[in-house]
Amino acid sequence: MTPVNMSDLAYKEFKNFIKENNVNSNIFRIFLAGNG
Repeated sequence: MTPVNMSDLAYKEFKNFIKENNVNSNIFRIFLAGNG
């Protein structure tokens, strides 16, 4: 797996999405089709 760089705004929006959906894990796998 490769770490992903994201803007501060994207990070804040992602953290809010996680909080709003009551996600309790801090491990995420995001599959980006077509990258690589």
